[in-house]
Formats: sequence, C-alpha cells, structure tokens
Amino acid sequence: MTTRFYLWPDSGPRRIAAGRHDKYKYPQFAGQRVRRIECSYQFDGDVLHYYARGFFYDFNDDGRVNIMNELRAAMNAAHGGAKADTEKSRELPRLAVVRAGAKAKTDYAAGHTWEPSEDDCALIEADLFGTKRIPLLRGL
Repeated sequence: MTTRFYLWPDSGPRRIAAGRHDKYKYPQFAGQRVRRIECSYQFDGDVLHYYARGFFYDFNDDGRVNIMNELRAAMNAAHGGAKADTEKSRELPRLAVVRAGAKAKTDYAAGHTWEPSEDDCALIEADLFGTKRIPLLRGL
C-alpha cells in the first residue's frame, strides 16, 4: 500500500509530500490546528482500495508541525490501552485500570481524530484517480 497525506484546512484540501512533515515550515498555518488526512491506498487493476483517516496537526508559532504533541498524545493512549489489555488478562482484573485505559483511547480519539465525510472521500478518490488533482502544498 502507498500512503498519501493531505492538509484539510477550511480553505480547501492540499496534498503534502510524503516524509517528515515536521521538517518543513508552513507559515500560513502558524499557531493553528489543522485537519489532516492520511490515506493508504492500492490499485488492483482499475479498482481502488483505500482507507482515509482524519487526524489533526498543531502548528507552532513559526509554522512547523508540533510533532511532539502528536507523539505524546498517541503514546499516552497506547500506554493506557496496553495497561488495560494486561489487566484484562489477569484472573481478577481491576476494573478501574480497564476503564482508565478505555478512557485514554476515547479521549485520544475525541481530541486527535476526525471522520472524513463522503464529500471528502470523493475528493480524495478523484485525486488518486487523477481526474481532479488536489493541489500540492510545498513547505519552506
């Protein structure tokens, strides 16, 4: 599978180059939180298989992605989930630990993910098929 990345600001979607997004500056988004989509896709002949997931990027004051915030939040959710899974395997699991793990996952999803709409997915499909390209956004 191949992955394509998009920023999805209110002004309209922009495709961003694959790679380390934290090494580029996007001054137009400085200090903002912007939706982004990670789209994993594969063509099987003329058939497109893809999965689009919505996340957020927090940009710092100079327009760089604050990747540490993203990693910290994801690690907290993963750690809470792992603790809950370990606890569930015990003969007598502590319910508070299991609930805390579920809450960590739910909190992460609520604060760091969003669900792309059918219209969003239609734009992505058109971009992947090449019928209507989403413009490429170049970082500095």
